[in-house]
Amino acid sequence: MDEPLEHADMKGVAAVSFATVIWAVTGPLVKIVAVPALVISFYRLWISVPALAIAAKAGGKKVLKVPPKWALLGGLLFALHQLLFFQALKATTVANVMIIGALQPAMVAIVSLPLFGERVNRVQVVWMAVGIAGVATVVAGSAGSPAWSGWGDILAVLNIVAFTAYFLASKQARTKVDTTTYSLVMTTTAGIVMAVICLASAQPLVRSDAKEWIVVATIALIPGTLGHFAVNWAHPRVPAVTSSTILLGLPALSAAGAWIVLGESMTPLAIAGSAIAIIAIGAMIRADRNRARADEIELESTAP
Repeated sequence: MDEPLEHADMKGVAAVSFATVIWAVTGPLVKIVAVPALVISFYRLWISVPALAIAAKAGGKKVLKVPPKWALLGGLLFALHQLLFFQALKATTVANVMIIGALQPAMVAIVSLPLFGERVNRVQVVWMAVGIAGVATVVAGSAGSPAWSGWGDILAVLNIVAFTAYFLASKQARTKVDTTTYSLVMTTTAGIVMAVICLASAQPLVRSDAKEWIVVATIALIPGTLGHFAVNWAHPRVPAVTSSTILLGLPALSAAGAWIVLGESMTPLAIAGSAIAIIAIGAMIRADRNRARADEIELESTAP
């Protein structure tokens, strides 16, 4: 096992925070176009591949450096996540899809010690619980809305399982290979998987509406390519639990965007829950920084 990552680098925190903000626009964008989820998943992946290939070529990266097992595992899990994520967004409210994603920090915390040797202290556990309680409050506040669907919520649960597995596999892969190379090979693998699914389902892929192309390209290049690149870059710099807790900001930001763009209502209870989640994220980051300072002071005091 590599040296455990105990504290977050603030540049890594900034990268994950940036990804959280741009990922928040995905939900509203998916719902404003009448494009099937499978088609969005296909083009989201294949529009990203040339952009990543250009970045890899410019940086002199060699794609064969990626161990085949990580390319295959990351690509399969990412394809599954993309399909479930877009299907869930089409079926239920944006807020619920993102809020159910708040289960991720708890799932990551369970496996971060055996997989990465990353310790989670009591203060972090408390704020993680507060954050999850906040997003659960948002769920309670949005239940019963016209756009809500139980089947969509089930898809959202399956999506967060797939995303967590992809998230952890990517973190492990990033100990072996650079961000650009991994992102390119993983996305290409996922694109091949999605192409096979599209062919098997006889899903028409040709679209003629210019607005649809603009929206799908925006999803692919900004939250899709740039967002995932930022998080993959941050993996060696930020403990898994810290980065997944920062992502708790997604429900609040996405719900606000859906309210503004789609008219999906937010009740006072949902707004209160969003505020709680955001406060918990800030406290989690602060707790990590305080622990880092305390460890530095202890190290200095014991130095000869």
